[in-house]
Amino acid sequence: MELTNRSLGFHYMIRSLIVLSFSILITYLIKSGSINLYIAPRMLILVKLSAIGFYIIGTYQMYAAYRYLRNHSSVDCDCDHIPTGSVWKHIMIYSLFIFPLLLGFLLPSATMGTALASKKGMNLSASSTSRTIKVQQEANPPEKSVIVEPPSSDQPNVDTALTDEQLNALFITDEYNEDFARLSKQIYQDDVIVVKDEIFMEILTAIDLFLDSFVGKTVEISGFVYREPNMTQNQFVVGRFAMDCCSADALPYGVLIEDTNAINYVNDSWIKVRGQIDTTIYDGNKIMVFKPESIQSIEAPDSPYIYPNYDF
Repeated sequence: MELTNRSLGFHYMIRSLIVLSFSILITYLIKSGSINLYIAPRMLILVKLSAIGFYIIGTYQMYAAYRYLRNHSSVDCDCDHIPTGSVWKHIMIYSLFIFPLLLGFLLPSATMGTALASKKGMNLSASSTSRTIKVQQEANPPEKSVIVEPPSSDQPNVDTALTDEQLNALFITDEYNEDFARLSKQIYQDDVIVVKDEIFMEILTAIDLFLDSFVGKTVEISGFVYREPNMTQNQFVVGRFAMDCCSADALPYGVLIEDTNAINYVNDSWIKVRGQIDTTIYDGNKIMVFKPESIQSIEAPDSPYIYPNYDF
């Protein structure tokens, strides 16, 4: 019976150390801020609760180990608690938990970049439904349409504000794009459309849905440099990874940039681009392209990823 209790105590001790290590790892990632590289902010509360849960379970396992190692003469119940199987089987099972722990503690935290973007495929169209909506609009045009010429920025002392009727004509609303049409009317009035991190995908989607209306507008965007093999020397992409839940579901989105000095910007470097919106054909699809007025090198942000904004 002494061997039985010692074996039980040994197994409980290993389990306790593994579970407590997970709690310590999560706590370290939270305290260091590295947790933002792995999960979306809205998942943080659940991860914090899991760390507490691991701590409670690990503490109980430690108490169980102490109880069995201290009591050499008997067990508390008639059931057999000894894990079955050979020593090598137990080593393999515990290794499945120890290996990811070692990776978490030993490997440095790194952001996703061009290597992963090339594997997942860079999405140069912010909205997968944009072309469907445009086709529907072209097939079923409104009975009364107003042709609106965007105000010219070359004419000084001219009020460039549009009326509600003009905005409604530029951004035709239907049941699928109502929210993005409303956002488009707001950002269209800005002298410079700044693609902010907190509403990154929503702004790009709005521009993509009403691309022809935004041609000529000035925009500012930040991201990492990315290239595909079939791009010309004057082309590259400013990209960001969009994360909904965790790094496993992150997908790269970006905007094509065409600039004569494109070769000066290396992959994975972070830049801020200000330029005008235009259109081009890439891989047989009509997409947006930015013609830079200025390109500035910047440091990677503390939180390099972007997240869906469901309240825009």
